[in-house]
Amino acid sequence: MAITKLGHMKEVKKGHPSSHLKNAIRYILNPEKTEGMLLVGGNSGVTAEEVYRTFLETKEEYGKLYGRQGYHFIISCRPGEATLEQIYQLVKRWCEEYLQDDYDYVFSVHKDHAHLHGHVVFNSVSRTTGYKYRYEKGDWEKSIQPITDRLCGELGLPKLIFEKEQRKTKHYAQWKAEKEKRPSARIIMQADIDAAIQKAKDYPEFLSQMRKMGYELREGYSEKKKEPYLTFYADGKKRGCRSYQLEEGYHVPDIIKRLQNKKINGGK
Repeated sequence: MAITKLGHMKEVKKGHPSSHLKNAIRYILNPEKTEGMLLVGGNSGVTAEEVYRTFLETKEEYGKLYGRQGYHFIISCRPGEATLEQIYQLVKRWCEEYLQDDYDYVFSVHKDHAHLHGHVVFNSVSRTTGYKYRYEKGDWEKSIQPITDRLCGELGLPKLIFEKEQRKTKHYAQWKAEKEKRPSARIIMQADIDAAIQKAKDYPEFLSQMRKMGYELREGYSEKKKEPYLTFYADGKKRGCRSYQLEEGYHVPDIIKRLQNKKINGGK
């Protein structure tokens, strides 16, 4: 079962420090991916705006608006390995047992691909103590995996894949994603692209919105793909990600089409 990965959202240097967090919340609560928000839960609100405001209020209460903003946990099943109800219950119960009410969190199940996958986004600041969540070496084995494996067993699901020799201090999916050049940060990048499209009226404004979020952009044309592309450089990283390396819907022709459809539909 269930390849898993845990990624974090850094502070944005330009603009609001929690922009990546806001976009990640919007991304996992996308109605098109969650059967019109039916496959959603959590302890922080109903809409993306409510959840984000709850996260922000906790940060403001303890004076911790900067630094690491939140965490994004993903559980993914192979096609046919779990039902919607099983994966929903797995994610829900994991949140209730691991995060409890110590952290603001929201979760969802996406069914827009052949493999079902659950998302959890939780605040970096504890709502009960004000301390920041810290992931230390060995926490996966000591705290996270035992809960997840037990829940998988109770729900009739296989345990998580675990390859100790290969992954060292990383869980399997993170090691596998890096091996395949698919860092989990791309999920955050796609969420940021969604947010920029929502705010922009045309392609030049989309580029402007991405730059406001701290991305450096380079435009190019792929002879192999026969399409234009953007290279995104996040948080001052020297190595960028090209748009055609992202999922469908995030290539340059797709972005332009989404902007055009938004204009036709009156900006929605």
